[in-house]
Parts: sequence; C-alpha cells; structure tokens
Amino acid sequence: ALRDEFDDTESESVTPAPDQKYCIIAVGMFRDRENVERLVQRIFEEGFEPVTNARGNLTQVTIQVAYEDQTDIDRALEVIKEKFEPNALVIKK
Repeated sequence: ALRDEFDDTESESVTPAPDQKYCIIAVGMFRDRENVERLVQRIFEEGFEPVTNARGNLTQVTIQVAYEDQTDIDRALEVIKEKFEPNALVIKK
C-alpha cells in the first residue's frame, strides 16, 4: 500500500512545526505582467506556493517549498522542472 511508504517518517503532521524550513526555487524572470500572472496561477493550481519579487523592470517568479531534508528539496525541484521550467534552481534554503 502507498501508505506503508510513509509509516517510518514523522512528517505526517498537519500543522507545520514552528521551526519549519523553507527553500526558494527560482522559476523565471519576466518583463510582461501577464506572463507573471499566468505562471503564478499555474503554480498555485498545481498546489505550490508562488512568490514574486520585483527586480528592476523584471519580475522574478519563485516557489516556496517546505522541507525536512535535502530529499524533499530534490523531489520538489524535479517536479517543478518537469511542470514549469527545466532550468529551475534552488536559490535559497
């Protein structure tokens, strides 16, 4: 059963721990506001947490991901590369 894979972990809690760690994965830089809004909507619809940052006349789109260890980051990055941007990269953890 799929559930058995997770029985040995303690990451099943519903409420995030106060010391929850987050990483930021960069997805793209855009000049066109509509492109930013479209991507942010797609990210949200896929269940991720989009974050935008103004960088001069460009807007950087990133995804904030909660993690316990490097394996969580690697998994999230793989999914994000597949769904949104093959060149996505972790810029902060």
